[in-house]
Amino acid sequence: MKTQQPNLSRFPQHFCAPFFRRFMAKEWGRAERTNIFRWRFATALLILTTLLPAQSPHKRFLQPRTLGQQNIAEHLVKARATQTAMLTTTPLSTPWQPAGPNQINTTLYGNVTGRITSIAIDPADSLGNAVYLGTTGGGVWKSSNATSANPSFAPLTDTLPVFSANSGTSVIPSLSIGAVSVQPGGTGVVLAGTGDSNDASDSFYGEGILRSADNGLTWTIAQRSNDGTAGRHLFLGEGIAGFAWSTLSPQLVVAAVSQAAEGTLVGASQLGASTRGLFYSTDAGMTWQMGTIADGTSVVQSPTTDFSNYEGNAVTAVVYNPIRQKFYAAVRFHGYYESADGRTWTRLATQPGAGLTLANCPTLAGAPGAQSCPLFRGALAVQPVTGDLFALTVDVNNLDQGLWQDACAFNGSTCLSNTVAWTHPLNAAPLESNGAIPQADYNLVLAAVPTTAAGVADTVLFAGTEEIFRCSLASGCNLRNTTNATTGCAAPAKVAPAQHAIAAGNGGLIFFGNDGGLWRSTDLVAQNGPACSADDATHFQNLNGGLGSLAEITSLATHPTEADTMLAGVGVLGSASTSSASSLSPWQQLGTGESGSVAIDQTDPRNRFLQSGSGVSIFHCSNGAACTAADFTGLPQIGASQTSEDISLVNAPFLLDPALNTNLITGTCRVWRGPAMGGSLWSTSSLLSAPLSGSSSDACTATDALIRSLVAGGPVAASSIPQNAGSTVLYAGMAGTFDGGGFAGGHFYATLNAQTNSGSSVWMDRTANTVSNDPLHANLFNPGGFDLSSIFVDPHDGSGNTVYVTVMGFGFPHLYRSTDAGATWLNLSGNLPNAPANAVVVDPNDASTVYVAMDTGVYVTTEVDICATANCWSVYGTGLPNAPVTQLNVQAAVSIPGGAQAGALRAGTYGRGIWQVPLVTAGALPAAVLQVRPDSLTFASQPVGTTSSAQTVTVSNAGSAPLNLLAIVITGDFTKAGTCTAQPILPPGASCTVEVFFTPTSTGTRTGTLTITSDAGTKTVALSGNAPGPTALILTPTTLAFSSTPIGTAAVPKNITVSNTGTANATLGTASITGDFVLSANTCGSTLPPQAGCTLSITFKPTASGARSGTLTLSSDSGIHTASLTGVGTSAATDILSPTALNFPNTVATTTSSAQTVTLTNNGDIALTLIATSITSGDFTVTSLRQLALRALQLFHADLLRTPVRRSADRPAYGHRCLRHADSHSCGNGRGPAGHLSPSALAQLRSHGRRQRQHTANRDTDK
Repeated sequence: MKTQQPNLSRFPQHFCAPFFRRFMAKEWGRAERTNIFRWRFATALLILTTLLPAQSPHKRFLQPRTLGQQNIAEHLVKARATQTAMLTTTPLSTPWQPAGPNQINTTLYGNVTGRITSIAIDPADSLGNAVYLGTTGGGVWKSSNATSANPSFAPLTDTLPVFSANSGTSVIPSLSIGAVSVQPGGTGVVLAGTGDSNDASDSFYGEGILRSADNGLTWTIAQRSNDGTAGRHLFLGEGIAGFAWSTLSPQLVVAAVSQAAEGTLVGASQLGASTRGLFYSTDAGMTWQMGTIADGTSVVQSPTTDFSNYEGNAVTAVVYNPIRQKFYAAVRFHGYYESADGRTWTRLATQPGAGLTLANCPTLAGAPGAQSCPLFRGALAVQPVTGDLFALTVDVNNLDQGLWQDACAFNGSTCLSNTVAWTHPLNAAPLESNGAIPQADYNLVLAAVPTTAAGVADTVLFAGTEEIFRCSLASGCNLRNTTNATTGCAAPAKVAPAQHAIAAGNGGLIFFGNDGGLWRSTDLVAQNGPACSADDATHFQNLNGGLGSLAEITSLATHPTEADTMLAGVGVLGSASTSSASSLSPWQQLGTGESGSVAIDQTDPRNRFLQSGSGVSIFHCSNGAACTAADFTGLPQIGASQTSEDISLVNAPFLLDPALNTNLITGTCRVWRGPAMGGSLWSTSSLLSAPLSGSSSDACTATDALIRSLVAGGPVAASSIPQNAGSTVLYAGMAGTFDGGGFAGGHFYATLNAQTNSGSSVWMDRTANTVSNDPLHANLFNPGGFDLSSIFVDPHDGSGNTVYVTVMGFGFPHLYRSTDAGATWLNLSGNLPNAPANAVVVDPNDASTVYVAMDTGVYVTTEVDICATANCWSVYGTGLPNAPVTQLNVQAAVSIPGGAQAGALRAGTYGRGIWQVPLVTAGALPAAVLQVRPDSLTFASQPVGTTSSAQTVTVSNAGSAPLNLLAIVITGDFTKAGTCTAQPILPPGASCTVEVFFTPTSTGTRTGTLTITSDAGTKTVALSGNAPGPTALILTPTTLAFSSTPIGTAAVPKNITVSNTGTANATLGTASITGDFVLSANTCGSTLPPQAGCTLSITFKPTASGARSGTLTLSSDSGIHTASLTGVGTSAATDILSPTALNFPNTVATTTSSAQTVTLTNNGDIALTLIATSITSGDFTVTSLRQLALRALQLFHADLLRTPVRRSADRPAYGHRCLRHADSHSCGNGRGPAGHLSPSALAQLRSHGRRQRQHTANRDTDK
């Protein structure tokens, strides 16, 4: 497969185009990163194609949303029912207020707002003033003065009754609009297809087709076609790529149903129910039916097709040709089709591209199309006056398949030929880069506009890719780049890149929608000067000033005391800030690259931090509100160089250490902490962890799980080493299984001693720990392996142990809490909708009040402690647009505009900017809040009449006034102690402890309660424990004696049997042994049933000679049990020769000297045997060998005589004698006449494997 490698030379200065929001966070110019990207992308695609129907490679792939192995459509239905039940109540119905950014002021493009996906001009308005916009996340907008100098647009779908729980609807909100269309004829009918079909991972799923019969004032929704059985042919989870209206039958309209990539990733579409394809309506969109697509007589799909194994075939474009009076459509991995009635579709005999053959694009009835077919996305346009048809196609790798024209040759009534022939290939080379059209799977659109120049009829063709290209057919269609936003000439037209929509009116009027918002031209972009001319901008008008906020908020930071000062990450639009949020004036763009996390220093708010560019790319400015875009250019202060070129998510998380604002913490596959100013102050010493999961290498690799969320809290450590100073408690949440989390997808890691990566900095994977109240999911934490979208440490708990976690996925719990740093968990999802959860915060004034952001809105509880067992959640506020809520921010010290009470909650949405509302506790009178954790204690088995070790209950004041403890009462077989009795009044934020002991008075399960009563209420802690029946543990035998055993060897093991002769289970401790004895085998577990036994095998391994002793000790719940152990260690025999030289006096030849004695000593513990002597010279003899064996610690004596046989003064006479025992000997030489035994010859002494060397010689001289 050919891989297209995009050019990122513009990356730091311009919009980070959606193609780049994939896994890789490093510059693409480096080969190793490109290879890693290919590996990770291919691996993820392989996984998804195994689990899902064959689909696109999901460009902008695998952002933080994943799917569970469950029937997600069923869960969506349940989510709708849950939302219906959660009606808002008066105390929680405070209206939300917008906080912007309505527009973002950029240097290159002027004002930008957000992504426009579709544009429709009302055909009944010949002036073109009535214009409808479809947006990603922002819903449908309308202008009634679109041709004026300063047009204005208003949202039509923010809070539709069809999306409102209070109206009793069961429809989950969807403001992601893939296509918008107006019925010709002035009927007032407007269709808006929910679900973005642009194949980005943030192309959110749809809920169906919205329909208005009164120009957008009121709306209904169609969620399915009417031709299938119940539950089949749903639009749920899909995207709508376009609509086309018949001019022959005005009530006939066709919808192209495609894939919403994000819906696929979260599993919002359901096999066997949600279906892609071509659907038609004969009543102007009130009801729908599926069309039949066929290759000749072979059916690709029809209403009777079995869709149990796939979701149909995505349709990427549909148009109606009023001259040919037929519909035309592009079907992914199949080709181009036509239909006269919208019901029956047949494959065009001639296709616009040589590769679109039936051999490459087989029918494959009842299955997804073949990826060998070079049509991943096709765009179509019709010139409505001439009937000419245009097609532009790319394959799965964005390789251009050609721009083609079918010339109708309209003769006033019909086309010259009734068959579409595609006989005119147009030059598409200007669109290409190395044969591919960049990002064409994401941004590809065509428009053919009739015009007249100098009395000559012409067609102006527009192709929208990253840029806007234009050509005149009358002039040969030489495509001109009219915007040059990404070509390096500084965007002279001042139009943002990534085009999604083009709509033409009359008299040269044309609108363009892209990632930055809306632009208009009133002269069909009639540029005549050279490319990149300064006057290019005069042919476009920026209309974003008339729009409200369409911002996709990826991160939000606020000033600690100034309510109007905010900093936000806005994804592809970079980052932006304001000091006047309430005025809704344009914000100023700061970072121009892809932006995820942002931060304002809460201690010194002049310090601003933001991501600008993919991955770890953190910039800093200390000028506060005076910071400009120029302060965030060049190299980042903390980037790849500071983090060892680690791979990371595109939006790598970072935060300022809340305990030490001069430190910054960021995550790749590892956790880093260092000086916030970055630069050379960072090194590998800034690492706080190794890769949390995956390889054990020194750097992140393609197989390592990547960190999705990161937070710090707990006690503060003081150190002169930056990475060891600050918060000691850190938590890291991993990306989902299909989003870079791999085999650690959605895992949760914790350290309670954050220091430089070493043995003292221990990170614990808390994922496998028990969720105590979730048997439905086997008490597992995040069983779906979804992204941990956010983590929040409760600031009311100074230990940092209370932590909340949100999960981004369907079908499993969405919110967890732990009060012991993840050692145990509670599922707090309760009555929250079954939809992805994106953020959670705790009210700064009340630890019991918690807010959660979900795809379906913002929810609050004021009694979080009951959420584990009861429905506790309510919708918070009114008027919040039905866009996914991605971020939450709380401030205790500021008031929202118009409010006199301090306390603000801000919500960042995907597609509708930032909204704000007072906190539930805003302006509340100081009050104490009793908090008791944990809410239950379970003790291990404890014998009757004994006392357990203590377990601790912490009593805290989480409120803002002193807490008076009135009584602490304990019941059952439990006693208490602790500090609370001596501290009856707790100031705000203070805590005390109650130590609870289990003192059973009888056997069996024992229960009780600990009740804490205060002036702020009463809390009860459930107590339980077990007192086992009597046990009688016996060791047999109680003495083991081992025979003599050589040192360094092991004796044959002997067994001791442990028997429980009682009537209850015996709890056994660990057996221990002292002395030269070893436990060689153990069949005993932690519990021994009554009338059962187990065996302890023991061996003797002496380390010294003599008697050795030891003790076996075994503890149990019935006492301590011992057995004595004895044995004898023996050392090996030795052979020590003394002396090693004999000196004989002068001896006359042939006479015999007096005897001299050699002694051999055995200092060992065993006998030395087979002792023998020998003399090699005749001048020496052994007169006596007193023993042939030596017992332990015994001496051996041998007597030697000298008898010289001749005399010679000049020539020496040599003799040689040997003493031998077993395989050892000692030898020496002598020379006459004098006799002397000296070390002149080798002798070897061996004794039981031990070798010595001794040298003796005999020298004699005869006189």
